[in-house]
Amino acid sequence: MKNGQARSSTLTPEEEEFYVCAWSQRRDAGAPLLLVAGKHGMIHVLDCQLGALHMTLMGHGAPVNDIAVHPSRPELVATASKDHTVRLWNLVNARPILICHGDGGHLNEVLSLDWKLVGSRYSLLSAGMDSCIKIWDLTKFESKIDECIAWSDPDHEFPVIRVAYPVFSAQVHGNYVDCARWVGDLVVSKSVDDKMLLWLPELEGFEPRALQEGRYTIVQEMHLEECANVWWLRFGLDASCSRLALGNRRGTVLLYDLAQPPSRTSGRAVPPRAKASTAGEGAQVPRALVRQAALSSCGAWLASAHDRGLLVVYRAQPPASKAGAT
Repeated sequence: MKNGQARSSTLTPEEEEFYVCAWSQRRDAGAPLLLVAGKHGMIHVLDCQLGALHMTLMGHGAPVNDIAVHPSRPELVATASKDHTVRLWNLVNARPILICHGDGGHLNEVLSLDWKLVGSRYSLLSAGMDSCIKIWDLTKFESKIDECIAWSDPDHEFPVIRVAYPVFSAQVHGNYVDCARWVGDLVVSKSVDDKMLLWLPELEGFEPRALQEGRYTIVQEMHLEECANVWWLRFGLDASCSRLALGNRRGTVLLYDLAQPPSRTSGRAVPPRAKASTAGEGAQVPRALVRQAALSSCGAWLASAHDRGLLVVYRAQPPASKAGAT
């Protein structure tokens, strides 16, 4: 929106199906950028200030399942694909920087990515259909990252870096992992069963070239309702990583307090009456499976994306109320 006027842009590649979107911004002008990707494996970057396509990132050989924008360097974007790779791009000149793939890489689709907010500046978490969760430390490539961003040779492509081994890898779950996120130094992840795990990876002593299973400590197990045998259910965290929202096949959104003492924890269901939705404000929410839930940075707003094209927005009640979220 500019000068009170909403801007719109239509992107309709032939037979494209978008699976994921993420926000970034232009380094030169600060304009908001919307990144969308899906079936065709291309990442389209839209300039929301101009209402036009800014650039397209091409290189994946299969659909893109997730996008992770670096939290402090929004010109850096990681993508996860069905082609078993994780790729790092820069939004300054649309060039690929590195590819995480090789002997220590994923053996099936990569479904989920997340940058660490504390500690290592370039610690990237990945999870996939091979039931593995991996941690990639890209810190030693920082100079190469900056070199790629500054690359201006029109006659030669930047030599893309190949990263074959992560600094941690483990099969924490017994099936494929469709969502994993950092919570400080901990990781919260879920598979296709009725439980979600909060756990601590033990990075010391891990030998990536030995292809060994990494050690970890489970800190908390959270019970899920109506989530078994359904994949592509993605949870969301607030800015403090203290509250987590996850939907289920009944169309209900469950809220979890990660600040509770370690235990087997159950979520609190959000009442199915929305503040606003595509069905109308205050409408009773239909029982359509929730594919993804997201919390605002302040934790006051909750959004859920359902099957059948339904989008629902909830707002927390004032602090004086004891009824919880509505």
